[in-house]
Amino acid sequence: METIFYVIIAFVMLFALAVAISYCMGKKTLAFIFKMIASSVLVFAVALTVFEREQSNVYTGLVIIAVMTSFWGDYFLAKKEFASDGKKDLIFFASGVSSFSVAQIMLIIAFWLVVGELKWYFLPLVLVTVIPTLVGKFTKMLDFKSDKYFYLTLFYGILLSFAMLTAVNRYYVMRTKGSLIAMIGSIFFVVSDLSLGFYYFSNMKKKKLFNYPIMIFYFLAELFYIVSVVFV
Repeated sequence: METIFYVIIAFVMLFALAVAISYCMGKKTLAFIFKMIASSVLVFAVALTVFEREQSNVYTGLVIIAVMTSFWGDYFLAKKEFASDGKKDLIFFASGVSSFSVAQIMLIIAFWLVVGELKWYFLPLVLVTVIPTLVGKFTKMLDFKSDKYFYLTLFYGILLSFAMLTAVNRYYVMRTKGSLIAMIGSIFFVVSDLSLGFYYFSNMKKKKLFNYPIMIFYFLAELFYIVSVVFV
């Protein structure tokens, strides 16, 4: 089983790189295909963890739901690249953000339930995504097109940061290998989605290069979350 996981990790990361390269080259259809293949393999991988563990638990179930809803988030945000007008673009963006929001909520519950407590001094970590979002908007570094994009981004960012917060809190309370892996995964997720925000809303000339950190850190984050189930 361990060998299978190594193969899956190598496969997913290879396709993550292929997605980034395809987007940078303007090959949106190819990027869509590569992305959905990689996402499908993640769903397969998280299903394997059920067989790897002697018995499933709430944490395992919540991570499985998070990965599966992330699959739909991947789908909707990939379809956003093909939107023919502003209305469709917003619909795909909102659908993607909603899917990933559900995933983050599942992860928050999972991390919180494992330890059953939250250290208040980790609360400032929520600002990790809030500050760049607000600063970007009010300095005009980020163009959110409309308030709907801004509020959706801000709302999701808070959930994303809170997931990282609960992961850090979990590791602080429970110094296990699974807790460490999940915490690293949560940090990777934040890096990926901050990069995604700049890719969508910044006015930078070479913002397509953000596809590399977006894809590499996102798929790493998902893989780390999946592996954390084995060591929970």
